[in-house]
Amino acid sequence: MGSSGYRHLGAGTGGEWNGVSGRMSVVDAAVRQNTYDFVAGRFMVKRDMGSGSIAWLEAGWAETGWAGSGRQRVYTFDTNSGAWQFYEQYAINPGDKVWLEVRTGADGVWQAWLWWNNRWQLLTAQKLPIGPSAYVEQYVEVYTDPRRPTRIDVPPVTVDNVQLR
Repeated sequence: MGSSGYRHLGAGTGGEWNGVSGRMSVVDAAVRQNTYDFVAGRFMVKRDMGSGSIAWLEAGWAETGWAGSGRQRVYTFDTNSGAWQFYEQYAINPGDKVWLEVRTGADGVWQAWLWWNNRWQLLTAQKLPIGPSAYVEQYVEVYTDPRRPTRIDVPPVTVDNVQLR
């Protein structure tokens, strides 16, 4: 039986923090091509701005049906741009483990980092309206295109070494 929509599994903080870092495994989620389906493993910082508006920055890996030819890719998404940004220069595969960090500096600019080739690589820096601290989430997300319902299970993604700052 098919289903559509958004599902997730993970954890969120009850208080505000200046950042999060951790390691997560990459899996093959078998996302259907030429759909809006996706599976993503990510860390996110966010703030409810009121009136139904949320500001956030997320960083992780994703497998999407609209691009990437079934590959898993490092990505960020932020509410300033409202768009997925993929980082093709960082080739990842099922079975890999990726280290990510999302943090803010004294200037209130939120940054997403990837540990690659023995050093931290800056993925993006965004001046978000969330201030110097935010609520943190670690989720695996699954979205299936409501125009083409199917079942995609939340895959078993391991997450470890998570540190809040």
